[in-house]
Amino acid sequence: MSSPLPSRPCFRLEPHAEAVDASLLLRRILQNLATVGQEALTADVVELSEFRDVLDETSHLGELWAHNMRSRIREAAQDLRDARSQFNEVDNLLETVTQDLKEVFGPTLSDRRDSIERARRTPE
Repeated sequence: MSSPLPSRPCFRLEPHAEAVDASLLLRRILQNLATVGQEALTADVVELSEFRDVLDETSHLGELWAHNMRSRIREAAQDLRDARSQFNEVDNLLETVTQDLKEVFGPTLSDRRDSIERARRTPE
């Protein structure tokens, strides 16, 4: 007969707990699986019942982790869409300004721009 499972509070969180550190969830999942894996072979009936509670907790934590990751992916995708939109705005503004400058300076704008680029690349 193995030693009884250490008394641990059940780690239940609500799915909307967005502030949960995903690494803590994974650490607890791995800890639970290691505990069950190491002690299941020598467990008695009472301990097997306790393992069910640990596995239920682990399942819940896995669902919470997956929810957390989906939320983070949605946020990252939105950030990328926002960045792309801002880039397009800046690109359009640059094009407008470039066209306005060409109208004012004519073909000499390209010459000035090339000389500025060369000056920037030349080491001091």
